[in-house]
Amino acid sequence: MSRLFDAYIMVDWSAASKPVTGKNSIWIGILAKDARLKFQYQSANIDTRLKARTFLEGIIAKLTGRGDRVLIGFDFSLGYPAGTASALSLDVSDQKPWQAMHAHLASKMKDKPDNSNPRYAIAAGMNYAISKGPYPFWGAPARDVVSTLSGTKPDFDGQPLPEYRLVETHLRDAKLGQPKSVWQLAYTGSVGSQSLTGIPHVHALRQALPESRIWPFEFEDGEMTEETLEGVKIV
Repeated sequence: MSRLFDAYIMVDWSAASKPVTGKNSIWIGILAKDARLKFQYQSANIDTRLKARTFLEGIIAKLTGRGDRVLIGFDFSLGYPAGTASALSLDVSDQKPWQAMHAHLASKMKDKPDNSNPRYAIAAGMNYAISKGPYPFWGAPARDVVSTLSGTKPDFDGQPLPEYRLVETHLRDAKLGQPKSVWQLAYTGSVGSQSLTGIPHVHALRQALPESRIWPFEFEDGEMTEETLEGVKIV
């Protein structure tokens, strides 16, 4: 089988509220061919999300400029449980629910150069729109707890939105892992804040790069082959 990609970028994201390197910061690993067509690895540790996106835009332009097809991986959820866009009353008349969610988060989440972000306030606002109470997002530190955002998990039984996405439910039921819910914003192993702060940057990259696609949403049956990747330079 031929290799589908010529270069690989893996991003370990961070929802830190101030510039930081080292622990709990953004790490980017790049595997690409050198002048002798041998794969070489390099990494970068970047202190803010805005700088990380600028860095990604630069390395993507360099790699695609020389003809590489690039796979980029992010270590956060790229979507929410089915029904979330509808629960938020987002307009899906001319876009798919995942696209509506990406655009909605991008309109709300505005990173600043100092890496501060309003993720807890945004989660509280979405909770109000969905339930008028502290559901489904949870996990706020004490200083960010309000009537529509709690530090503890709400009861998901009988609620319109499930605690887990289909993939997480499958992994848990099959005893293949214990992934956290995207609704959980803080505490050990949580990925909710990374998703809230990361999806807007994925959205921005997708909008800026017309020859890019987001997997699995933009691939029929989720399959990547030479045929489904025709004309695609970045996934």
